[in-house]
Amino acid sequence: MFSVFCDDPKKRADKGLGFGILKSREPKVLELGFRSPYGYVIAELIVEFDYYVRVVKTLGRKALFSDKEAHDAIRQFTRPMRAAFEEFIRFETWLTKPDLLALSRADFLPGADANAQKRVAAVTGIFGAVPAGIYAGHAISRHSQRRIAISETEKAMLERVAADIAAIDSERGAAGDEATDDGLVD
Repeated sequence: MFSVFCDDPKKRADKGLGFGILKSREPKVLELGFRSPYGYVIAELIVEFDYYVRVVKTLGRKALFSDKEAHDAIRQFTRPMRAAFEEFIRFETWLTKPDLLALSRADFLPGADANAQKRVAAVTGIFGAVPAGIYAGHAISRHSQRRIAISETEKAMLERVAADIAAIDSERGAAGDEATDDGLVD
């Protein structure tokens, strides 16, 4: 029996059947401006997700996906997307609190004032310790705007603090391993 539909999109196109991806008849144009590069990353994520949903809905409308397949394909990505947004919102909620707005790398240095120590204690309690590599500047985001040149003394101090952080993390890990070995923690 001759099948009108064929699984290969190229064969359909060769026969003169092509599909356009669904899009709005009246797309909205927005001018975006963000203070943080993360805003642009999120905007790109939304654009990619929108395109994915439009492709899936197109496949559903052309009977190449069942309604259930289309629904499941969209849901597969909706949950992780929502989880990512909720994580960003959690960070924003805490980091924009008035007590933490002044938080800076300098707060983590030895000899920081009492307010800086309070900010460090609060943010460490909320998010955990800053990984040593980030603190020392070995691991930076690809969009980092940090363009300052630090002196050898400052670099040595950052390395020392990073080593101290790594040692504390290591001690915590070893203590956790010992507790697990003793059967105290599952």
